[in-house]
Amino acid sequence: MAEILIIDDKPDQVTLTALLIQTRGIVAKVLHPEEVDVSDVSSADLVLVDYQLDDENWAKRQEGPIARQPKDGLALASLLRRHVHGVERASPTAFGILSSEVGKLAFPLPAENRLHVLARLNNLEWVFEKSTPGKPDRLGEQVVELANAVKQLPAKWPKDDAKEAAILLMKVLGLKDECNDQTQLLEDVTACIPPIHELSEWSHGLAIIRWLLHRILPYPCFLWDSYHLAARLRVDHRWLIEALSSTTGLGGWLAEAQYDGLLRNFSGRRWWRGRVERLLWDATQQKSFDVDAVYRAVSAKHGTDAKPSSPPDHPLVCVNDNFQPLEHFSSRTDCVRIQPDDWPSYADQAWTTTVLAKSDSGLRAIVVSEDRGKLDATD
Repeated sequence: MAEILIIDDKPDQVTLTALLIQTRGIVAKVLHPEEVDVSDVSSADLVLVDYQLDDENWAKRQEGPIARQPKDGLALASLLRRHVHGVERASPTAFGILSSEVGKLAFPLPAENRLHVLARLNNLEWVFEKSTPGKPDRLGEQVVELANAVKQLPAKWPKDDAKEAAILLMKVLGLKDECNDQTQLLEDVTACIPPIHELSEWSHGLAIIRWLLHRILPYPCFLWDSYHLAARLRVDHRWLIEALSSTTGLGGWLAEAQYDGLLRNFSGRRWWRGRVERLLWDATQQKSFDVDAVYRAVSAKHGTDAKPSSPPDHPLVCVNDNFQPLEHFSSRTDCVRIQPDDWPSYADQAWTTTVLAKSDSGLRAIVVSEDRGKLDATD
């Protein structure tokens, strides 16, 4: 049973706890910083620390030298992490920040949709934004999924056996020993530099959690989100989402390719790129790069005609100024390649539209040199 500890200087105002207590398989409690003991932290699978610590709610924090006065939740989380770093237990303790002031934490970065970057820069597993009344979110679901993922980490990682470490990683990623495509999928995973040797041993496996949260799930690599899946299938994205709502037809066909490992739903569903390609290869009789063959195969699996993507041939997923996918695909002639600072070298090429790059100075600055001529061309 996963355990979650919330540390807040206003414990009576934390609404997340009630939601978590109602979740089966979760033990949750909230404590004021003055009440926290090392055993509380070490026994938790996930510790969430409130970012904003007010002096009036923690008067004792003002006593003594400045070295004993954590400025905010980031400082407190760092201190607590060091206290439990050497504690031996079956699973490690993950740390996250829980805040309604993500903009302050992010400054000068844009706060929107960059939580993985903030977490990585601040030595955290994740940054959670507090719920806003009347605004839907997945806070409770994500908190529970992260805690459960930490709980499910292997107790030990093979330190000197690369083969055994790779086998264990594939189990963590939801792949069974008997799958006939494991070798190919392992090559795809290995290309994304998983920390399965020294770092995983040193961090008790938290390095794998961070790798997934910070370097894999946010980017198109060996796992695809629904946008990149739709682009590969040459179908409209919204049409695909509706088609996938059924466990039969197209949804049933693609179920084999759906990612089922740790954190499978944290950022929305993902699909194994290699398995999607194999399914298309078989369904098109080895013509998976023929646009018409792909369309016929997808329509046949769905049972009715699919809605083709626009453009139908080689649609590109472009990103906005927050590096999130645009709903509509674009043609290569209308796009430019960009190089965001945090974009991994092993991820698929990042693109944005020429229109956006021309109008947004931040995007314009990261357009690759070979494509800059498109920005200067007249319409």
